Amino acid sequence: MAVPTTEKKEALAAAVEQELASLQARGVIAVGNAFSPVLLIKGALNEDELAGGALLAGADGAALRSALSAIGWEPQDFCALSAVRFAAAGAAGEEGAAGAVGSIGGAGSADGAGDVEAASDAAGAASAAAANDAAIAAGASADGAAPRVEALSPELFREAVEALDPEAIILLDTPAADVMRETYADALAIIEDFDTAMLKPGLIASVLGRRVLALDGFEASLGVPAEKQRMWAYLKQLKPLGAPY
Repeated sequence: MAVPTTEKKEALAAAVEQELASLQARGVIAVGNAFSPVLLIKGALNEDELAGGALLAGADGAALRSALSAIGWEPQDFCALSAVRFAAAGAAGEEGAAGAVGSIGGAGSADGAGDVEAASDAAGAASAAAANDAAIAAGASADGAAPRVEALSPELFREAVEALDPEAIILLDTPAADVMRETYADALAIIEDFDTAMLKPGLIASVLGRRVLALDGFEASLGVPAEKQRMWAYLKQLKPLGAPY
């Protein structure tokens, strides 16, 4: 007997919700629509993000939304993942440390995809926020310095990327590219062009069927007009598949 489309969507949403909850419990920080075709990965967190603010909630997130919308992506097409987690999450072990959940500038979602995030938020937002605050406090040094962060392990990073399963990945800075390069070393090794295989900024690599574009410091570029234009030139290469322009 055929399974109704609604039931399929509900089953998929439940499966993704479970995967995301598991990742968050291990310190993974992700925001946005879980079914987005574009995954933005950031490794160099700014001061607000280190203080517990939502990922890409500042000027860099606004600039990315504007740039990607200009080349044909929809507002609901973006999801963000941190390539690092608070070090206290690792020190505390795999259990009991939660990552942050939110939305990129309140962008909506299509075809009910946002239901996954809404359900996840409703089920665990309070506990996640409390655990995240605890991780931040524990990660800070005695003199009040910024919380320590550590790169996600290749296993955890890969699990997060595969759970979100994007069509395109944008690595926003060098730390993000480093984690991607280590995690997907085997897939990158078969790329013939050396620079592309090394995820050189501005080149699009095909990694397990996904388009991957590395940027060497998107947020830092915003204050330098020439660098901002360079980033824009890179991003223009990553139009939606099938776009007529």
